[in-house]
Amino acid sequence: MSSLAQELANVAGQAKAPVLSEVTQASGQGALTPVQAPTQLVPVRPGHLAVENIKALEEEAQSFVEKVKTDPSDWQLGDFVFSLGREVMEKTQAQVSLYDRKMGSVLKNVASEDSSPVARNILDIKTELDKVNPTMVAKTEMPLPKKVMGLFTRTVNRLPKGDEILRIIAERRETVNSTIDGIRDHLRNDADQVAFDAAELSQICDALKEIQPALQEQIYLGQLIWEKLTALLDAVDDPRVKEALTTLTSDLAMAVVDLQTIDNSNLQTRFGGEMMVRNSHLVQRLVQRTDMILATAVKNALAVRVAAEQQMDTLKHLDMVQKAAAETMTDTAKVLGDAAVKGAKMSQSMTVNIEALEEACNTYEQAFDAYTSQSSNALGVMNERFRARTDALTSRRQEK
Repeated sequence: MSSLAQELANVAGQAKAPVLSEVTQASGQGALTPVQAPTQLVPVRPGHLAVENIKALEEEAQSFVEKVKTDPSDWQLGDFVFSLGREVMEKTQAQVSLYDRKMGSVLKNVASEDSSPVARNILDIKTELDKVNPTMVAKTEMPLPKKVMGLFTRTVNRLPKGDEILRIIAERRETVNSTIDGIRDHLRNDADQVAFDAAELSQICDALKEIQPALQEQIYLGQLIWEKLTALLDAVDDPRVKEALTTLTSDLAMAVVDLQTIDNSNLQTRFGGEMMVRNSHLVQRLVQRTDMILATAVKNALAVRVAAEQQMDTLKHLDMVQKAAAETMTDTAKVLGDAAVKGAKMSQSMTVNIEALEEACNTYEQAFDAYTSQSSNALGVMNERFRARTDALTSRRQEK
């Protein structure tokens, strides 16, 4: 179960209400007493009444009984019985009608579908997220290219794998992002409507709670009067008076039972409204949490997935660069190797040339030495000749 579905299940579990018949109070205010049998009314003091208020009600009950003793057939006595709690009942009925109308409006949206609008939108979000969930994408067949015989490509339905999953996610990201933003808007609108309904139900429940103490005071007054009339009835012997008292006591008992029924219905109505208000807070919390998750974690996850796709492309490019660099380094090494070999050969060739040059130089030196030697010999002979001639000329000059 996904975390979103689990969250919905938790909200549904928290929203479950106990059986209405087991409810004894709502918001600290309960019914005065369960509905009593008309022949077994027992006065129950409302807990909110102060001593002076209780005393005032007892005095009012006694005053009514005194009027009955004076004239049991007085028609005004019947009017009092039938009007007992009427004003409070009308106020209660007005609020209950508002409650029924509001609950009908709330339930209409829910009854039209299998789930509430909020739940539907959350499930729609999950559907959209599945489109960019790598696990779900990997499990979904889709039209993808496939090479046939290594010659041409055709489209077939198959499961994506590897970089295809990331490419699909990257392609879907903007569309899914836009759709989720739209659903988030609807989700927030639904949450606003839930909050509005909760606010109206809260007002109705508060009004019913304010009415209930006055209703319980009327019930207590009726119980006191009924108890006193029942005691008076046992002491009356006149058949006509007894008949009038019996009728009046019976009508009063039915009036008290009606008020008790309204009192218990008031509690059940408030309890239902309070549960709806409580559930609305749960829904709002769920919406806020879901919206926060979508605004942060999900979008960040989508960004990370797209970044992963970009990183994959970068890694591919880097791999290409590394391969190219490796090839360049290999080529360079090969060239350097060739150059080294060639240099070695040139070095060897250079050695041979030097040897030849040395040989040539040696030959030149030998030739130069030979030439110099020959020139010296020739010069010596010439000097001897010149010396002989010079000496002869010198002698001849001296003789003169």
